[in-house]
Amino acid sequence: MPIEVDIQTRIISFWSKLIKNDQNFKLSSMIYQIILSLSNEQRAKIKWIEYIKKLLCSLGFSGIWYSQDFISNTWLVKASNLKIRDTFLQKWNGILNVSSGSNFYKMFKTDLKQSDFLKLLPNAPCKIFMRFRTRNHKLPVETGRWQSIATHERKCHLCHSDIGDEYHYLLICSHLSNQRRKFLKPYFYNRPNTFKLEQLMNTKNIRDLRNLCCLIGHITKLLN
Repeated sequence: MPIEVDIQTRIISFWSKLIKNDQNFKLSSMIYQIILSLSNEQRAKIKWIEYIKKLLCSLGFSGIWYSQDFISNTWLVKASNLKIRDTFLQKWNGILNVSSGSNFYKMFKTDLKQSDFLKLLPNAPCKIFMRFRTRNHKLPVETGRWQSIATHERKCHLCHSDIGDEYHYLLICSHLSNQRRKFLKPYFYNRPNTFKLEQLMNTKNIRDLRNLCCLIGHITKLLN
C-alpha cells in the first residue's frame, strides 16, 4: 500500500482523539473546537479542517463529520483504514484496466501484495526481472508505443511474424528456441499459453527464477 494510506489513517486517528477524549480540559481539544467554530462561521479558512472534512465525506462518513460524534476511536480508525485501502485497490484496478502499458503486468499480477521474487533474488537479477515485468524495456510492443505505432504493427525484430511482446519473446519466437530450451522447463514452451506464462512469472522456485532472469537478460541484450 502507498504511504498515503497510512498517513490518512493517522490523520483520522489524531482527529478522533480530539473529539473523544476523557479530559475535556485537554488543550488540543479546546483549540480544535475554536478553529472548528471559526471554520463553520466562515471567519477563517483552515486547510486542515477542510482536509479532514473532505476525507471523511469521501469515505462515506459525512454524518460523523457533521455530528462530530461516533461510536469509538478504535472503530472509526479501523473502518476508515479499511475504506481507504478499498478505495486505493479500486483505483489500482481501474488504472490497470485502462492502461495499455499494463496489459502484460495484469496477466500475472492479480492481487496487491509483495511479489515473492523480491525476497528470493539477489539485487542484479531482481532489477532485470522487475524492469521486464513493468515494461521498462525495449521490446517492440513498448518502443512502438513511444512512436505511436499501432499495436498489431509492433512486430518481433527477429522473426517478424507476431507482435513483439513479452509472451512472444519468452515462449514463442523461433530465433530464441535454443536459449528457451537452455533456461526454461519444456512444460512452459511446449504448447505455450497465457496460463503457463502467469505460472512462470509468479514462480517461487529460485532456480526457475534465476534461469528466467538469464533468458530475459539475453533477450534484452539482443534488442538493445
